[in-house]
Amino acid sequence: MNLTKSQRIFKRQLIHEVEIYRKKRFREGSVWKEEFVFLKKIKCRLSTNTPSKTGDEVLTENQQRFLSPFTLYSLPDDIKADDRFVFYHSRGHTLYEAVSSPRNPSFLDHHYETPLEEINLTVEFVNSGTAVYMQVSS
Repeated sequence: MNLTKSQRIFKRQLIHEVEIYRKKRFREGSVWKEEFVFLKKIKCRLSTNTPSKTGDEVLTENQQRFLSPFTLYSLPDDIKADDRFVFYHSRGHTLYEAVSSPRNPSFLDHHYETPLEEINLTVEFVNSGTAVYMQVSS
């Protein structure tokens, strides 16, 4: 099976859509701010990971590795560690953070798997005219 056909099949599995926010500096009036700025929307699939038999920890070659509770499956895209993802659903939205850079588990650039953790922050989305960004509410 060639890459193009395989990706067409994979695209049918992308049933969710998330907004990606990345920490950037931008100018608002005469002030520079560093906030999580809207980057783009992508089609994806969010999945929960099943816990391992030893809880959330897996011992591999005398090292301890923590598994993230969620995985984002997407086509190869500009995703980095510490990006924030907003997933909208019927009860509002849920925020996730990329724990590490995406993995490329299959053959060259077929799809990415990004480990995510849910973050419990109350945020407001602000449109400053120059950028749309997340502002943490108190």
